[in-house]
Amino acid sequence: MLNLSTANLDEPLKATMLMLGKLTHAQRIDAQDIKAVLVAGATVEQIEDGLSVCFSFNVIGRLADAFGFAVPSPKAVKSGAKYLLSRGYR
Repeated sequence: MLNLSTANLDEPLKATMLMLGKLTHAQRIDAQDIKAVLVAGATVEQIEDGLSVCFSFNVIGRLADAFGFAVPSPKAVKSGAKYLLSRGYR
C-alpha cells in the first residue's frame, strides 16, 4: 500500500490525497483541513475536483456493497476493454 506521507508526489496532490483519506475514514473534515491543502499549493478548483471524485467513488462503493456487485474476472475486464476500445463509449 502506498504511504502518502513519503510518496513522491507534488505537495498539493499529496495534501489533497491526505485530506481525502481523512474524509473517507473519519467521514468529516473541517476548515483547517482545507486550509492545509491550500497552504500546500492546491487551488480551490483542485480541492473541489478532489472532493467530487472522492464523493463519487464513496457512493459507488456503498452502492456496490449494498447491491452485492461482483468484480468481473480479468478475462471479462479485458474483453470489455477491447469492446470499448474498438467501438467507443457511445
